[in-house]
Amino acid sequence: VDDGSRLRLRGEGEPGPQGLPPGDLYVIMHVSAHEFFHREDHDIHCRMNLTFSQAALGAEIQVPLLDEGKTQTISVSAGVQTNETHRIPGAGIPQLRGHRRGDQIIHFIVETPKHLNKKQKELFKELAEIEGNSVKETLKGIFQKLGI
Repeated sequence: VDDGSRLRLRGEGEPGPQGLPPGDLYVIMHVSAHEFFHREDHDIHCRMNLTFSQAALGAEIQVPLLDEGKTQTISVSAGVQTNETHRIPGAGIPQLRGHRRGDQIIHFIVETPKHLNKKQKELFKELAEIEGNSVKETLKGIFQKLGI
């Protein structure tokens, strides 16, 4: 059902004057927004967060489908970037008068870690060195090296 769709119920309205038959009742549908899925025509869009390592190395992830309780495993290619998409054909909204369904489109969001443990910091510094990139030292880290 689309937002704003009208449903006509013949003879279910108010009775007519002077014993005339009841009129028609029109029901207008309003569809509430979903917290995870976003609809565009017959396609369903959703966002899936990926860790930095999943994005860099690739991964198999479970994606919730519109059919409640169902998921599908998809392969995320190594090197995927934020806002790249993956399409699952036929996993969207069914057409009202037809046998076709829209698609589900997954938008990937690569999460950059905000808090790293010691081992993670070491590994990222090593990666930066391999790439030939300089990394920012924090004042706290400089003071620790100096023993202050």
